[in-house]
Amino acid sequence: MKKIKIAFLFLTVLYNTGCSAQTFKLVKATCQRWSGGVVGRTGINYNISIESKLKNAVPDTAWINNIAYPLDFSGKNNAYKISHDSVTHKIIYNIITSETHNSLNMRNGPQRKDTAAKPAEPVAKPVRQFKGVALISYRYKHKQRFFTIESFTELKQLNYP
Repeated sequence: MKKIKIAFLFLTVLYNTGCSAQTFKLVKATCQRWSGGVVGRTGINYNISIESKLKNAVPDTAWINNIAYPLDFSGKNNAYKISHDSVTHKIIYNIITSETHNSLNMRNGPQRKDTAAKPAEPVAKPVRQFKGVALISYRYKHKQRFFTIESFTELKQLNYP
């Protein structure tokens, strides 16, 4: 009877640790500021790589600086790629996106009516509060789940002529 209790306890602990394991693991998260070009444009390029062993947990949205980026891993967009590791059976999701700012819209002074900047569209807020720099949502077992990225590794700024 004692062996059965120990075996049951062992299986319960094993099951609970397997269920609470994180679905995704961060491989890398970098950001690189850039500036230059026509009319003083600036921006930030983001590169995020996450891995998972679950085929049916595919990221669908990323929020970076309260900007929503819908993710499409169907192969139509080169900014979102999937790679499979045949040895470890891991799936790696690569997300490349950017944020662009134009200093012309920020200048004070009169603008012609036909060239006036359009009002900014409302920003899609993340569906929940999070601590970190980015939030990635995905569906797994018919539930919406989230993966938080704590920080970006900042790369050297690019300055274009």
